Amino acid sequence: MIKINKKKPFSLFGHLLFLLFINVLIKPVYIFCIDREIQNEVGVEAYGQYFILFNFCLLFSLLADGGIATFNTQYLSKNSRRFSWLFPNIVGIKLVLSISYLLVTFICCYFSGLTFDIKLLGLILLASVSLHFFMFLRTNIVSVGYYFLDSFLSILDKTLLILILGTLLYLGCEISIYLFISTQLLVWTICNIISILIILFKTKFSTFSSPSKKASIGIIKRALPFGITVLLMTLYTRVDAYMIGLLSNPKEAGIYAGGYRILDALSMAGLLFSSILIPVYAKNSNKECQKVSYAAAEIMLNMLAPISITLFLHRETVAMWLYDEATNYWGEVLGLLSLNAISVGLIYVFSSLLTAKEKIAQMNKYFLIAIFINIVLNWVWIPSQGALGASKSTLITQFFVLICTFCILKTELQQNINYSFIIKCTTYISISLIIGYYFGLSFVTQPILTFIFGVALFYTSIINTFNKKI
Repeated sequence: MIKINKKKPFSLFGHLLFLLFINVLIKPVYIFCIDREIQNEVGVEAYGQYFILFNFCLLFSLLADGGIATFNTQYLSKNSRRFSWLFPNIVGIKLVLSISYLLVTFICCYFSGLTFDIKLLGLILLASVSLHFFMFLRTNIVSVGYYFLDSFLSILDKTLLILILGTLLYLGCEISIYLFISTQLLVWTICNIISILIILFKTKFSTFSSPSKKASIGIIKRALPFGITVLLMTLYTRVDAYMIGLLSNPKEAGIYAGGYRILDALSMAGLLFSSILIPVYAKNSNKECQKVSYAAAEIMLNMLAPISITLFLHRETVAMWLYDEATNYWGEVLGLLSLNAISVGLIYVFSSLLTAKEKIAQMNKYFLIAIFINIVLNWVWIPSQGALGASKSTLITQFFVLICTFCILKTELQQNINYSFIIKCTTYISISLIIGYYFGLSFVTQPILTFIFGVALFYTSIINTFNKKI
């Protein structure tokens, strides 16, 4: 049995802010100093080809994970004493799923109509398997209360990538897209080894139960709804890259990747919040979860809105600063994708609650509609507008999903919609955009004033929730 961490001297949002703090120190450095420089080094078309294949592989994430990571977080947070039985069964399942993922994804890519490099695809697939396994191992640590330990694991891979790739770039070594992916594969393998050693240490090298076929089938059945949810979310957020490759060209994909890098960086906050909120939601009543979720959403909004709005208003300048080949068109794509971060962050907060309460089927229905909307809009706009059309599709789809999430909370968890929160959000974003646009606030002044405005709006509820214990 894994040792449960019962020492929790800090508040819920103390953990969240610590997690964000150390990630803000490391991950932006990787995204803007390493990943961005890699794109500038290898060229927009080569990176665009990688971006298309990477996102295509993500579309088959159900096979690589099967919902295991999310199920494991939700189940272990309430049944930590069953760890020694659960862990070996899931490891066996993950091995089978990984082999299936490699084979099926390769075959589907071959018949997808995409032009691709077999070596590049092979490296991406192996790196994806390693990453998915690392994410699963981390769920075993966070689910039993080792939040700070998981926080350090959350930056381990990016720290190693910064050290390795940063050294190569500094020394002026020739960087290819193959070296970039090979380094990722190496780093995630190291992270897996470290995570396994931590788990073994926390279990005091106790004996695990032997995997059984019956138990594995039962786990798969319970995890599959979570896997379908992850798959559908991946489809409506990642199918655009594949469609750009199919309906346009690698250069447009590279331009889209340049803007999507910003969205990925900002979405990090939502993903990190989700990793801690799911086990917290799973242990508490719906009434208590409602208070926590809206307070988390207010903090999320006050972190993302100042940055998103500033990036949108100064989109051309930012694009020119980041990318060697950038034009004003790059800025338009970057600006629209930056605005998506607000919806994405709020979706993470509220969908985590639905996941913890196992309201999966209801979410999946709306996700299917979102996929349909996204594909239709991409099919109409990408041929004529390229990456800009895909950016518009993403903005509309994310906003639709956010609205649907509120509807599910009301119908399935009997939570009254907090209209005060919605009015505050609309007021906050609208006034910040209008003032920034008409007064031409600088790149420094805009986020500071927007942040201060947000604190003034949401101060009371955030402070009240700060004192809650996990």
